[in-house]
Amino acid sequence: MVVNYQLTKERGTFEIKDLPLKTNLFVSITHTGYAGFSKAIYLDSLQMYIDLKAISLVKDTGQLLEEVVVKSVAPVTMNGDTLEINPAGIKLDSNEVVDELLSRVPGITRWQDSSLTVNGRKVTKLYVDGRPFF
Repeated sequence: MVVNYQLTKERGTFEIKDLPLKTNLFVSITHTGYAGFSKAIYLDSLQMYIDLKAISLVKDTGQLLEEVVVKSVAPVTMNGDTLEINPAGIKLDSNEVVDELLSRVPGITRWQDSSLTVNGRKVTKLYVDGRPFF
């Protein structure tokens, strides 16, 4: 899910604002004919800004990778209009709470005002084991 994007200015600089805190984010920088640059970032109240410094893109060699197979337990399923989260499909430490679980679910974004969105749509009801959470 794309949270935000930006085209560079004339000298290649860019600034992306209004990103959610306490969410694993992935920065991807691409240009035709060059291998892409990517970096995982995490913003919180202690580190709200990240300077990526100068980024040098390398000419794309066109080399293809071998086949890759990824298997896992589905962390999220849809049941009608309900998004069901299976904690067994998400790697958590034993002392982590619901906030950390939600931050690891693809498509869920927790905003600075503590509101939640799923694929851009605001969450108005949240249930844990069938009981209202908030």
